[in-house]
Amino acid sequence: MPTDFVDRICRTFGDAGRRWLNTLPATIAHCVRLWDLKLEAPYEHLSFQYVIRALRADGSPVVLKLGVPRDELDGEVRALRLYAGRGVVRLLETDHALGALLLERIEPGFQLAELARRDDVAATKVGASVARSLLMLRVKPDDAACGAIVRGSIENDWAQAFDGYRALVGRGAGPLPADIVREAERRFDRLLSSSAVSDQIMLHGDLHHHNILKSSIESDAWIVIDPKGVIGEPACEVSAFLRNPGSVVATINDPQGLMYRRVEALASVADLDPLRIRDWGVVGSVVSAIWCIEDSEPDPDPTEWRLAIYCARWLAPLRFS
Repeated sequence: MPTDFVDRICRTFGDAGRRWLNTLPATIAHCVRLWDLKLEAPYEHLSFQYVIRALRADGSPVVLKLGVPRDELDGEVRALRLYAGRGVVRLLETDHALGALLLERIEPGFQLAELARRDDVAATKVGASVARSLLMLRVKPDDAACGAIVRGSIENDWAQAFDGYRALVGRGAGPLPADIVREAERRFDRLLSSSAVSDQIMLHGDLHHHNILKSSIESDAWIVIDPKGVIGEPACEVSAFLRNPGSVVATINDPQGLMYRRVEALASVADLDPLRIRDWGVVGSVVSAIWCIEDSEPDPDPTEWRLAIYCARWLAPLRFS
């Protein structure tokens, strides 16, 4: 297993992560027997789950995804059941105790990030269409028909991030620029106070270029992976899209112009308020920076959070009619 993956699991989950890593080979072997799999190559650039290609007994390509059993992984399972394959990768099997998911494999698996590096305008149109399709489903958090109830929410998760960061600042360990953190909190409070309860639906929660894959070379179909399954207002759904992929945002000559074009396109295609997209983008960027710091404690690397803070600063002053 890649050293950076092992380090990330141990740093994030502590003893539970180390125990999970120690038992991972046995867990994989159990899943192979349980679901009659033939393993192929693991995926590169692992984050918080071990993900490997496999074939079922009938030769169909699948993905075996394993993670430390926790609420976020449970949220993904609930979201996959509620989306039920409607523009989102299909869940084939799951074992809660093992933290194991068996998913359909999207071939060829061309990421939208690759298109963004060549043509960001075209990639943004695709992302906006995907967001619109998901939002039009209007999946409610308590869809009993699917036997799943969404428990996580943007409000609680992001409020906890700000609370945690204030605790870091109190210990003298808060490296983020204080002005943009205050501005993000102010906009967060304003967004929550003006958001209607009736508008709350299940969101993907991490909709960006690396989680949107092309399902066929011959067609224009794109499929979404890795939903978090959180409750929130529709305009929040595209927050992560604005600051990704990092390789594009960090190298483009006019990043603020890029943000403006993206907000306009996302608002127009997905029928969302550009001002709320902007504000959720500011808040989400700062929250992302906070999470980067939490994940890399006790010695956070500024390169991990700096781009997110830049994105918040580029978005904050944008004006839309």
